[in-house]
Amino acid sequence: MKKFQNVFVLLIAGMLMWRTDAVAKKIPFTVDAPDAGKVSLAGSFNGWKMDQYFLDKGDDGKWSIELDLDPGDYEYKFLQDGEWTKLNPDNRKITVEGDTAALAPADVSTTFNYVDENAKTVHLAGEFNAWLDNVSGRVAGHEDWMMQGDTAGNWTIVVPLKSGQWKYKYVIDGGEKWAKDPNAPTSDDDNSIVKVAAAVVKETDSSSEPVDVTFRYADALDAQKVGIGGEFNSWKWEESLMAKDTDGVWTLTMPVKPGEYAYKIVVDGDWRLDPATDLRKTVGGTENSMVSVAAKSSDK
Repeated sequence: MKKFQNVFVLLIAGMLMWRTDAVAKKIPFTVDAPDAGKVSLAGSFNGWKMDQYFLDKGDDGKWSIELDLDPGDYEYKFLQDGEWTKLNPDNRKITVEGDTAALAPADVSTTFNYVDENAKTVHLAGEFNAWLDNVSGRVAGHEDWMMQGDTAGNWTIVVPLKSGQWKYKYVIDGGEKWAKDPNAPTSDDDNSIVKVAAAVVKETDSSSEPVDVTFRYADALDAQKVGIGGEFNSWKWEESLMAKDTDGVWTLTMPVKPGEYAYKIVVDGDWRLDPATDLRKTVGGTENSMVSVAAKSSDK
């Protein structure tokens, strides 16, 4: 059985994080640890990287650091000599006041893969969807969180998530079993963890007008539904469905702003490279097809 490699984060190169009014603030962090050899700081503001922010020790045995943080709510911990629990067994919390709406982080398309050849249905449940409002572990409805499976038992779903750290599990056959992701880290309360990092990307020339781009796909004669999912439409392939002509070729013409975009052809939920192009773009560790859209020439 071929196992899918989990790709947790697809950073959308066309998405923006607007910062028109939001201003980062200098936030001091201090902890008393006279016996420590080194102290570092990790939290939701840096993806919990334990070796990024190291504090300076004062003559009074207190360690301190000052970080520039955007407005928002954060959790963090101090690490003493690389250990998480010596200085704080539980996460600490801090709120940085300011206009969080001005940040407006874009959703990030995130791919989840799970292997179970015996499952009839698999749902994705987590903090990001209120655990599917389950009742005593049973899940009904929620087709939008149902994963697509193939004959080999590979289940996949791509969903838009806000940046941050989220707990989740896979719900097998409506709740007969709740399974952790074997390829993901595990939380203290026995759930899987996905860390979603938001991309802050400079927009291409906003004055450039969209250009009509035509996609064609001829390798899905028996398909029921074929679409295009890519950076230009936030990977929402079901909103960009192709039409099949009398020759069995699936076609879609859509307006796309100038730039280079990763995308895939989605055939009945199966994400495929476009055989019509050799151009490739890797996003979040996954190879995709790429379309390069040139700006319209203007008459001088």
